[in-house]
Amino acid sequence: MAKSVASFGLELASEAVERHDLRTNATMLDYDIILFRPDVDSFIDGYRDEYEGKPCLSDTMSFKLREACEHWRHEIKQAVEAGKTVFVFLAAKRDVFIATGENRHSGTGRNRATTRMVTQTSNYKMLPIDVEVTNAIGSSIGLTEAGARWVAPYLTEFGSFAGYKVRIAVGSSSRLSVWLVTKGANIAVGGAVATKGSAGGLILLPDLDFERPEFFEGEGEEIVWTDAASQFAARLISSLVAIDKQWHAESETTPEPAWAMLPVYALPGEQRLQSELLKAERLAEEARAKVDGLEDELASAGRLRALLFEKGKPLENAIIQALTHLIHRVFA
Repeated sequence: MAKSVASFGLELASEAVERHDLRTNATMLDYDIILFRPDVDSFIDGYRDEYEGKPCLSDTMSFKLREACEHWRHEIKQAVEAGKTVFVFLAAKRDVFIATGENRHSGTGRNRATTRMVTQTSNYKMLPIDVEVTNAIGSSIGLTEAGARWVAPYLTEFGSFAGYKVRIAVGSSSRLSVWLVTKGANIAVGGAVATKGSAGGLILLPDLDFERPEFFEGEGEEIVWTDAASQFAARLISSLVAIDKQWHAESETTPEPAWAMLPVYALPGEQRLQSELLKAERLAEEARAKVDGLEDELASAGRLRALLFEKGKPLENAIIQALTHLIHRVFA
């Protein structure tokens, strides 16, 4: 049976690949092979403010970006643990400032000032691994011994499309198996992270040029894919499917039998970690409930703006809400 393929944050000229935007809450668990490109451009389109020379998002967009990062970290982690192969194309790192939700006040009376607190984040917060990357542009990519075993055909096929945009700092505690390096300096620009107890894999590859001019023709709203774009997509999918097939063939594990999961066979470390996991899940559920409640309050607080642009029944509802609010204030 053919494997299902989906892309998140990138688009290919292929009907065999289901495309998802990073501003959705789509799941990765419906697919066997996932292509992911961490990108925050859709969250900062039209931003007005800057802080320290970097985009500073509004409270609303700050919340959306933070929620998206949390969602994709969780989805990628779950997908890999479920035996999926996730290919991450390492786009340039993009730093942005987002609101923390905290305001600090100083002064009194007419001199009172409110300072909106912000913190820095980046598109790499979408990944479930603690990977430190720095922006660096280059086109000369070499293979390690492990890389030659896994991605030599891929690099031959797409070397002209794959110029690295970030370099990866690999610490002594890193779980990254380095496959691709800068020529000469041997600095990591790609590799793989395996998950113990799962056949899934998280494979990091240098970014590809998915938007070459020869991939499009037409103007305005009539832009369409070219044959070159379709051929590129078909070759890429074929290459990634081959890597996925080899990965699963060499990482097959025997499923744990039901009897081995009985409490009598639980190890001391497992018992402690299971207890901590339950506590963390409870806290996460409480946080999610709080987020849902605040989302509802935020939507309610902004409904009066409908007076400025709505018509018909929505305008009628906005007028009723405004009058109700006014009556409560007069008679409070």
